[in-house]
This record gives sequence, C-alpha cells and structure tokens, in this order.
Amino acid sequence: MACQVVSDSVNAVLVVDLDGTLLKSDMLHESFWSAFGRNWRSPFLSAFALSRGKAALKDYLRSAAEIDVSTLPYDNEVIA
Repeated sequence: MACQVVSDSVNAVLVVDLDGTLLKSDMLHESFWSAFGRNWRSPFLSAFALSRGKAALKDYLRSAAEIDVSTLPYDNEVIA
C-alpha cells in the first residue's frame, strides 16, 4: 500500500495510491468504460492512442471519460 504523509506547520496532506489501494478497481479501466459509455468509438480511439504509448492512452481517456467519483468502488477498510 502506497501512502505518504507530508506536513508543514499549517497543513497535513495524505497521499494515497488509488488503483488497488483506495479503489477496488483501476482508474484506467474506470476511464475506459466511462469513455465507452459516452462514445461507442472510444475503443478504437483508445487503440489508436495506445499505439502512441500508455501516456497517450491515459491522456485520451482523461479527456474522453467523465468519472463520477461517488460511484467508484472504494475500499471501506482503507477509508476507515
């Protein structure tokens, strides 16, 4: 589990790995299915983006997906 706490005299920030830690899923998968739900062509566009590398795929999915964070599969044990 990747977790890091950074603090200063005013604020403390908790940084948690989302994929497989806070979420019981992977944001790449969530983004892909969200994009597909919005546009049936997205699997083809995703394949084209992936041909340019994983970063290009993630960039495409970031712009094509609309993630509702309230519906993500959170791990309640990590939240507690």
